[in-house]
Amino acid sequence: MATTRDLFVKRGFHQTGMAQIASSSGIAVGQIYRDFANKEAIIAAICEADLAEWLEEETLETAVAVGDREGILAWIERIAIDEPSHENRRMMCEFGLCCKDWRQSEVGCR
Repeated sequence: MATTRDLFVKRGFHQTGMAQIASSSGIAVGQIYRDFANKEAIIAAICEADLAEWLEEETLETAVAVGDREGILAWIERIAIDEPSHENRRMMCEFGLCCKDWRQSEVGCR
């Protein structure tokens, strides 16, 4: 997924085709379609992996366990504002625009 993320960051979601993803990843297009129904499903997997990584952090777990509101807010600020690179922010914004109806999109339903 790292290769696909890089392609989305560099080229944009709409400008990145499944054939490019397959070629850059060294995977057959058919295998990608066996793993993911479409590019939105790939976005969902990328978002899910990021979220899982962020939620596993001890900092957040500890803050929630002790009811440390300031600690939770500091974690949110770091994840949403401080951490993402300019390219990743652009990618996240584009993902949001691609999934116009969050309630029905694969990304929004997770």
